[in-house]
This record gives sequence, structure tokens and C-alpha cells, in this order.
Amino acid sequence: MKSLTTPRSAGAAPEPPAVAAARAGDRRRLAVLVQRQGVLAVLLLLVLVSSFVFPSFGTLDNARNVTVQASFLAIVALGMTLVVITGGIDLSVGSVFALGGVLAAWASQYGMLPALLLPLAVCGLLGTVHGLLIARAGMAPFIVTLAGLLAARGLLLALTDEGADTYLVPHGSAFAELGQGTVAGFGHPVLIALVLFAAGGLVLQRTSFGQSLFAVGGSPDAATLMGLPVARTRVLVYTISGLLAGFAGALNAGPCRPQRAPGRRPRRPPRRRSRRAACRRR
Repeated sequence: MKSLTTPRSAGAAPEPPAVAAARAGDRRRLAVLVQRQGVLAVLLLLVLVSSFVFPSFGTLDNARNVTVQASFLAIVALGMTLVVITGGIDLSVGSVFALGGVLAAWASQYGMLPALLLPLAVCGLLGTVHGLLIARAGMAPFIVTLAGLLAARGLLLALTDEGADTYLVPHGSAFAELGQGTVAGFGHPVLIALVLFAAGGLVLQRTSFGQSLFAVGGSPDAATLMGLPVARTRVLVYTISGLLAGFAGALNAGPCRPQRAPGRRPRRPPRRRSRRAACRRR
């Protein structure tokens, strides 16, 4: 009696389920790797192309200058990261950064300690006000920090008389050395940024405060039911954001090398209005 089953065609045998699952997992991991590290790959490609196109781009001096300039933004981004983790946003960091630089340059004539403490105090206070209005008053972070941006910009213009006055850092002072000095070929701002990032990573991964940031950002209501101080956490992160933005601005004022004697640069002469503009005002 002949068998009713048909013989299997001579072809490739189907893959076992375990092999197919392994290949699907490899594809998913590759997609996640490209998604996470794609920007880094594009950056490396851009650096490689620029090194061939512009001869001075790949030099060690240019690399040092780029890393020093990027370190200021990295310090600001560290504070912004904490705010974003909690589900907020801080639009005022740019103006607070500039305000910290002007305050540090003005206070540098009295020594290094006032040049660092004054921007930290003012910018930290501004961040605390942001946090109180957002956490206690329940206002939207977008509106509060946008108003803080305008407030910091207005204070900056008031201090400089709308840009007519420029405060210069004394050349050769300890504060100027903080922004211009190097250790093993790396600028002080770069090393400070690396230390702050290492401390920030430890806080986020190894402390209860760091874990509370993720909890507050994930669900404020659940964090409240867990007994976490949601309002106090938000106030702290906005205060830290203001402190880091002001500190980065103070460091940025250090590398500015004055061409004149330290102190206050003379005011610009006022612009002359045309006779036609004067007639319009009348």
C-alpha cells in the first residue's frame, strides 16, 4: 500500500524557530543602535570630511578651542537635562548664561570669589523663582521660563546700559586663569564639565534624588502617592538649572582677553538722529 504523504521537495530546509528569533533580535538591536548612535556617526563623518576640506580644522589647537567652547554649552545642557527628566522645560538658560557672564565680568575687579558667587546667587535665585511658580503656583513651565528669559535679558541690558558699557576681566587674574588655564593640554572648562557630568551621572543612577526625578517625570500623581516631594523636586531642578547656566556664563567670561585696562570701557557716543526723524517726533 502506497503512502499518502507527499515527499518533501528538495530545497532549503526552513529555519528553526530559535534561529529565526535570534536573527530578528539582531535586527532589532541593530535598529536601536542606529537610532541611538546615528547622530554620533554623522558627527564623525562630518569631522572626517571637514578635516580633508579645511586643513586647519583637524589641528590640535582647533580641537582644543572647540572643546572649550562646547564645555560651556555642556554645563548648561546638564542642568537642562534634569529639568527635561522631570517633564519640564527651561527657555531662560540662554539669557541666564549671558547674565552670568556679565555679572562675573563686573565682579571680577573685586576678586575671583565675588566673580563666581555673584552670578551663582543671582542666577540661582532666578531659577528658584521659576521652580516656585511652576511647582507651587501650578503655572506652565513654558510661560514661566519665557518670562524669566525676558527678565534676565532686561537685567542684562540694564547692567550694560543697553550694551553701551562693557565690563572687562582683569588680565592675568585668578578668574581669568580659571577660564584660560590648561591642565595636561585640556582647558579648565573642559575638565570642570567632565567632573560635573560624572557627578550628574552618579546622582541620576546612584541616589534616591536621581530616581525621584525619573518618577516625577514619569507620573507626578503616582510620585505623590509614593510619598515623593514632587514640588520640592521641581524647585530644586530649576534652581540647579539656573545655577549651572550662571556658572557656565561665568566661566565663559574668563577666556575674554581685554585689549584695554581692566574696569569699565567708556560709553559709546550717542547716535545722531537725522533731521527728518526729529521732525517726525515733533
